[in-house]
Amino acid sequence: MINIPGHLKSDFKPTEPIVNANANTYNAAYLAYSVLLKGLQYLMEAWKEIMQEEGTDNMHLYIGGDIDSSIDEYIKTTFSDLKNVHYSGHISNVPEFLKDKDLFVVPSLIDGGPVTALEAAHYGIPVIITRNCGTREFFENGGGWVIPIQDAKSIKEDILWAYHHREEARQMGINAKKKLDSYEATFITDIAEMLQNATA
Repeated sequence: MINIPGHLKSDFKPTEPIVNANANTYNAAYLAYSVLLKGLQYLMEAWKEIMQEEGTDNMHLYIGGDIDSSIDEYIKTTFSDLKNVHYSGHISNVPEFLKDKDLFVVPSLIDGGPVTALEAAHYGIPVIITRNCGTREFFENGGGWVIPIQDAKSIKEDILWAYHHREEARQMGINAKKKLDSYEATFITDIAEMLQNATA
């Protein structure tokens, strides 16, 4: 068994961090083609609890991407009256979708490498991600929140912390961006060298 840790780094163009220009709103975002393993249902459970807290009327959740029919039916049945949730459907322009977001959530039960988390980090948006995601290393140690899977309580707590500590949360997004910007994906060449040496 060969274990060479590393990530394929997306070809991002240099950019400045995004800052939500409307200080009167707080916008959390989720973006994926949603199937059961993407964990959207746990984010919705957390949001339901958040909307019952005092002082959260200016908080909004934007759900981007298509939703598989099975999970879509569950969401519509279970969370039909949930406040401040906006369904954006298919997203072809990710920067446009992210431009006014304060927080990004990746609640996947398992995901080898959610590019959307890296896109959020590229724009300096703080990320909540589960420990079963392949890109979680960018968000550890002050770069974001790494939480257990199937844990609506942790999602709720971290969203509320980010909401009540916006400057600290924004700094976490900047930390993740710095890690991403300075990351060099050398593991592909490491694999090539290892294979070449093994066949020599």
